[in-house]
Amino acid sequence: MALQEPGDGHDLRLRRNLVVRQHAQMREHACEETEADGAAQPCGRNRIDERAGAVAGGRVGTRRPAAAAREHEPATEPTLDLRDADKVFARLLSVRGKNSASERARLLGDLFSRATVDEQSFLSALLVGEVRQGALEGVMLEAIAKAAGVPANSVRRAAMMAGDLGVVGRAALADGEAGLAQYQLQVFRPVQPMLADSAETIGDAMSEVTRTEQEWREQLSPDQYRVLREAATEPPFTGKYTYSKETGVYRCAACGNELFRSDAKFDSGTGWPSFTEPANASGVELRPDHSHGMVRTEVVCARCGSHLGHVFDDGPAPTGQRYCINSLALNLDTDTGSSS
Repeated sequence: MALQEPGDGHDLRLRRNLVVRQHAQMREHACEETEADGAAQPCGRNRIDERAGAVAGGRVGTRRPAAAAREHEPATEPTLDLRDADKVFARLLSVRGKNSASERARLLGDLFSRATVDEQSFLSALLVGEVRQGALEGVMLEAIAKAAGVPANSVRRAAMMAGDLGVVGRAALADGEAGLAQYQLQVFRPVQPMLADSAETIGDAMSEVTRTEQEWREQLSPDQYRVLREAATEPPFTGKYTYSKETGVYRCAACGNELFRSDAKFDSGTGWPSFTEPANASGVELRPDHSHGMVRTEVVCARCGSHLGHVFDDGPAPTGQRYCINSLALNLDTDTGSSS
């Protein structure tokens, strides 16, 4: 659908958020508005919301976008793009005063008449706040870094200090690393919070591996990336370690963390390398997994969070467990030393 394709226009979500921020300003002008018949309207908050035609509230006058869509036949071919919609949203924000409600209705009606059925549905949901869309911040950080030819860490640091990725993006594109370096700690300017897990010791914190998805893509093969980072499963009986009887330590193929030892490996007949227990309980993390309509326990690397496989309670004694692990998630280290 044309509206959902990325382009040179502004993100529709940013425009809708702008409406939210300007809603208070619009209320100041709402008492000046009149309906099409010229009758003055009260200035109560609910009435202001209706007459202001706030896009964030999903109304133009007293009509919802879905109602506006039903009044207009959809276009048969997708010709509307983000810039067209953005221009209409900008106009909706600027319309004030007498007959503004009818003008907003006209603008929205024109927009919907140019949209296909799917685009009308998307616009309706967007305007009433029932859809979240836009690129993830991590993706945008990588895109800015690549477009400006600067390290991603420099963009990430500047965004944390500035608290505004849009401002940082413009600085990076205009002045490169020198433009990013201007963003430092500043009194009364909040620093963007970082989301992180706690660690028991400084050593534990320093040992954790954190990379961007782009960095993982560059490090791993396409098949490894699908398994380790996207939780895919390799076909059974195809993995290089399914029948391996070599002695050694099986490490995470992403970060080198020690996961399993060969003396815990057994032939389960399932088509994947199987182990009765991990080398160290702290080396793996178990998470509930309800994907594909099943209830399972996922096994991930405790050091980098990469997907390894699943654990089942149908293994041999003494543990009774079967750690079913993808070969693509492992590297066999025949040097039995435990350092990574």
